[in-house]
Amino acid sequence: NRLQSVQDQVNEQFARGEIGEGQYRAFQREVAKTEQELRNLEGRLSDVSKELGNQSGFVKQLGKDYQESFDKAKESLGNTFEQAKKLGAGLTAVGAAAAAGLGIAVGKAADFEQGMANVYSVMAPDEVREFKDELKDLAVTMGAQTKYSATEAAQGIEELVKAGVDVKDILNGGLSGALSLATAGELDLADAAEIASTVLNAFRDDALSVQQAADILAGAANASATSVQELKFGLSQSASVASSVGLSFKDTATALAVFAQNGLKGSDAGTSLKTMLMRLQPSTDAAYNEFKRLGLLTVDTQKVMEYFAKVGIKPASESVDDITAALAGYIAKMDGAKTVSGKYFKQAQDMIEANGWVYSSFYDANGQLKDMADIADLLHTHLASLSDMQRQAALNTIFGSDAIRAGNILYKEGAEGINSMAEAMSKISANDVAAQKLDTFKGTIEQLNGSLETAQISIGSALIPALRALTGLVQGVVDVFNSLPAGVQSAIAIFGAFVAVLGLTAGPLLMLIGFLPQIA
Repeated sequence: NRLQSVQDQVNEQFARGEIGEGQYRAFQREVAKTEQELRNLEGRLSDVSKELGNQSGFVKQLGKDYQESFDKAKESLGNTFEQAKKLGAGLTAVGAAAAAGLGIAVGKAADFEQGMANVYSVMAPDEVREFKDELKDLAVTMGAQTKYSATEAAQGIEELVKAGVDVKDILNGGLSGALSLATAGELDLADAAEIASTVLNAFRDDALSVQQAADILAGAANASATSVQELKFGLSQSASVASSVGLSFKDTATALAVFAQNGLKGSDAGTSLKTMLMRLQPSTDAAYNEFKRLGLLTVDTQKVMEYFAKVGIKPASESVDDITAALAGYIAKMDGAKTVSGKYFKQAQDMIEANGWVYSSFYDANGQLKDMADIADLLHTHLASLSDMQRQAALNTIFGSDAIRAGNILYKEGAEGINSMAEAMSKISANDVAAQKLDTFKGTIEQLNGSLETAQISIGSALIPALRALTGLVQGVVDVFNSLPAGVQSAIAIFGAFVAVLGLTAGPLLMLIGFLPQIA
């Protein structure tokens, strides 16, 4: 069914003229080859299973055939030798081909088994018992339906579990979201899972799903001049600070996308954003005065006036300067000072900040950071009247030499630039981008390879129990040998060497006998 679906897609692409006749013919040959390989693998598995179940009868039949062959050899020595050579060559060729095909299948199955074991090792024991089979089936299903193999899907599950994503969320779309992000961002599946899980951990308060995080990342990468990989580097520098000051992941990703449109990308963008966010609350006297000069300080008039009414202070106005001056005068008076010196203004400023009477306009009255569009609008509005020279000086005082890059971009873009980018991002989903990238001849081949590898895993998995039993048997023999006295081990070793020498000499001799009729 999967091969037929893929073939239908290619037929449609050929009919639309999206692929050439040469590519179309090559694909048809690839499909035929794949179908034949699957039939061969199934046939070999059936043959091997039948042989394993009838070994006892085979040995008996072998003895009988040997006797019959020996009797016939007396009648026609030369003819029997020739038939033996042909039969041996044929059996060797068939055996080698079957062994090669089944060996590849077993290798793929072993890799998948190990991948799932790695998943189970990072889960709680009760989760393993409850979800083991479902996770295994999910990995196999994703391997068959996407360009990624089941083993790669298992690696993605492991990364998501290690990052703290709930197993139920993984089963209910988490892995699918990571797969879509990997395809959309052209990443390794493990990297995509790591990026998505990092977002979920850093912005835990956003309560995002893996699919939502993937959509935002894919939207930011496709709506701007950046990539998911560069967004990863930017988030590694900014995510912890952004989430701690209350910025949402969507706003953070939007800011990084806007920065990328203005040439600021990767870790540089993340560093500049991080520093800018930390400077939105003035931490130096110079920054505080600049905030005040630009009107970027907000007075909580109700709180201030309630306190002033209690102590009998009457400011000239409700501006920051007049409130500070009135409070400084009151503190100096209470201290018995005749003049209001600078230290009283400093005490007044500290008291105002400690009580939240005056705060950065980038925050609301509850101390919550405003969204990125509001931050950009404040910068755009309050710095618009300055000359270029004055604006750069003001931004440098507020943000410093690193974050001035982010500040300049937000000033230039304003709320309109942020909102336009957010709207463009919202129109893009990771699933849509992934589907578009796979809607090509190359994408179809990649999906076909994923399906073929999953089939190999299914066949190899059927053989692994028998191989495990055989391995256990060999291990038992080795353990028995190791437990034997040194003298007995030496005797066995000498006998083994004798058998080896006998085989090396008798083998060529028997081959020579087979050619005697021709030599004669």
